[in-house]
Order: sequence, then structure tokens, then C-alpha cells
Amino acid sequence: ATKTPEELAAAAKEAADKELSELGIPDLDFSYVGQGISSDTVKTELYKRYAVYCLSSEQRVMENMGSLLTIQKVLNIDPEVASNMNREIAQGMFQVAVSSAL
Repeated sequence: ATKTPEELAAAAKEAADKELSELGIPDLDFSYVGQGISSDTVKTELYKRYAVYCLSSEQRVMENMGSLLTIQKVLNIDPEVASNMNREIAQGMFQVAVSSAL
């Protein structure tokens, strides 16, 4: 079943909050106001939060890439901007993994 943008955003926020909490990262100040979002910054932050969740493990990458692409489209995030964010997030997570292994 196709989810509404509000349902996707709520799921993204909940999943990201849980993941950030598990990683010991303090909660970010964030708000989502449905289709009334007009600020590119708010849209970008929403996308980034969900991308952090989706890219936090190999299993999540496999399970959530479709929904990440959907959120990208719903929020009208430029594909190049999304790609750059995804790359930065993945590099950061890789660095944390390498540091933990050493």
C-alpha cells in the first residue's frame, strides 16, 4: 500500500529518532508540518534524518532504499543533492566503523 507523505515523514522521524538515540546522538530540533513544508532546509533535514536511518546498516540499506527514494521524490530533493548527502552519511558511518574496529 502506498503511504501518504505524512505517514512516510512520521515513520522516518520515528526511525531516525530511535537510531540516533541508539547511537548516543542527541535528538535534533526538527519539525514536520505536512505538505505545508516550504523551506528547503526543513525538507533537506527530513531527508537527511531518514537517510541516516536507512544507511545505518547493510540490512536497512536493502530494506529501505525504495522508501528513501520515495521520500526524496515527495520532498522534491534534487537527485545530486540527495546523492551528495547519502555519500557524506555513508562516509561518516564508514569512518565510525573503522575507528571502532581499530
